[in-house]
Amino acid sequence: MNRRVLLLLLLLAAGFFLWRDQLSNLAGVEVDSADLPDPWPPVVGEVYPDLELVDHQGHEFRLSSLEGKIVILEPIGMNCPACQGFSGGNEVGGLGGFQPQRGALALERYLESYAPEVSLRDPDLVLLQLLLYDLEMRAPGADDARLWADHFPSDFGRRIVAAPQRSLISQASYDLIPGFQLLDRERVLLSDSSGHQPRHSLTDHLFPRLTSALR
Repeated sequence: MNRRVLLLLLLLAAGFFLWRDQLSNLAGVEVDSADLPDPWPPVVGEVYPDLELVDHQGHEFRLSSLEGKIVILEPIGMNCPACQGFSGGNEVGGLGGFQPQRGALALERYLESYAPEVSLRDPDLVLLQLLLYDLEMRAPGADDARLWADHFPSDFGRRIVAAPQRSLISQASYDLIPGFQLLDRERVLLSDSSGHQPRHSLTDHLFPRLTSALR
């Protein structure tokens, strides 16, 4: 296995365990939601749930409004060290007093290395950073999305930071962090590199499918 790929896999695994420790150290955290979308977690090969979201500019929208675009969706816990690292935290510093995971690069840097054919300015490409937990492990809102967007700059031509209008706090959501998912133009989940046991490799599965989907 390529040493750089192995390093990335180790970073993802380490990021999960650091994130798990954040949760285990907090008392009284909500762990279930009575009103989760169906299906949740999303299923590879099926249409992603049409989430109701609010973005970092306060605009309400549905995930279905992005149909026709290729979407990299990143489930985020705001205090997750790997999430902060993949948003460029080791370049701009951590948010909320949390230390980004050492060695974790911004997603843009990984794309430059492993998918150089992909233009971050491609009008058909959207990065959607989906906040599932705020800095205190509670349900986030538009102010949290704005805080994340302001702190972590992005090279993507279109980057949306959004929070669900209804809480998605649950074990299933927790298990999606950290990592990335890829949605096609019909909102079908093509590749799932999220969580501590990702179904697909980010470099060997998600990035190649991203490149193909944008052709």
